[in-house]
Amino acid sequence: MAVSMINRRQINQLVYERNRRVSISMCAIKAGVSRNTARKYLRQADPSKQEKQPHTTGGRERIRWKQSGAWRVGCENAPELQAKALLEHLAERPGGGIEEKVLRTFQRRVRQWRLEHGKEKEVFFSQEARPGAVLAVDWTDMRDLGGGASAG
Repeated sequence: MAVSMINRRQINQLVYERNRRVSISMCAIKAGVSRNTARKYLRQADPSKQEKQPHTTGGRERIRWKQSGAWRVGCENAPELQAKALLEHLAERPGGGIEEKVLRTFQRRVRQWRLEHGKEKEVFFSQEARPGAVLAVDWTDMRDLGGGASAG
């Protein structure tokens, strides 16, 4: 069920039209809201106070990541495994508590954990050779080699 929030102008228009004894359908049309929304706001004692619905998780249960440490053990014991394979393994276990529909969140958590606690990455410094950037001269005098060709 979607929560419909209307602005102050629409509420004032609803109340004004209803006080003029206009039908709810016509009030809704003039205010630019649906008939159900108009009826909901006109039934309230004070329509200017919008009732906020409590936030829901969309039917999904929140995973308590800090409490379910099984995935961390999997990250430590098999760092070569991808997060998806680790999630599938944990989903198969009885009492794993992790469902496959949280794959993207699980991938983010595993990536973050590996950045903080995983094995250290090898540090290397790339070396770029740019031709002509440094002059390379060995100052060898080829005349001393006596190769038969005379230098001019």
